[in-house]
Amino acid sequence: MPQKLRRLLNGGGVKVPHNKDTANFPTEYLPVPAKVILPMSQHVGAPCEPCVKKGDHVCVGTMVGRATAKVSMHIYSSVSGTVTAVEPIFYNFGKAETVVVIETDGAQTPDPAICPPEVTDLASFIAALENSGIVGLGGAGFPTDVKVMPKNLAEIDTLLINGAECEPYLTTDNREFLEHPDTILDGIHACLKWLGIPSCLICIEDNKPAAIDLMQRNTAEDPDIGVCMSVQR
Repeated sequence: MPQKLRRLLNGGGVKVPHNKDTANFPTEYLPVPAKVILPMSQHVGAPCEPCVKKGDHVCVGTMVGRATAKVSMHIYSSVSGTVTAVEPIFYNFGKAETVVVIETDGAQTPDPAICPPEVTDLASFIAALENSGIVGLGGAGFPTDVKVMPKNLAEIDTLLINGAECEPYLTTDNREFLEHPDTILDGIHACLKWLGIPSCLICIEDNKPAAIDLMQRNTAEDPDIGVCMSVQR
């Protein structure tokens, strides 16, 4: 290995400015596009199999791709409209992927089959995660139902919530903390209850002081949840 590269790796990699310029910008909802293209491979693991065909009408929340492997996740439509194609397209790296193309109707009609899951035990909690389409926000899009079921679950005493958001430019975690702290805490309490984990630490990097302050105030009287500030390096 060249000496310069060895020094770079031993020093922890490239130090990139974080440039969190959108940290104070509230989330804005984009208008519904005329057409959406939904790849059947949006996450680490096996791609989904399309479960709709050309001419089908779909609603918001209609399943358009069904996961057929453990490390995979169902894909649901984000719009209502008509499927105009199920076809392969080539990405810039030269590989073909199947996509579902939907021409939107602008109505954003929810799928009538959508209803709150009935969670009564660990198995139904995992099933609810699996059927929700929830994945991690990192680049791998790792399925959450797999993530919360490690082989050594019974040995885990602390749930870590990764809100560090160490990637440059991105401010997704920061806005989620500031705009939806209640749903974050609801999700944490559900995980603690059904996974049988006694405590939780919410880990937030020190370049998000408003998020740290808000979550500290919201958990001040909760003995099971703490907020841990990590230092930007």
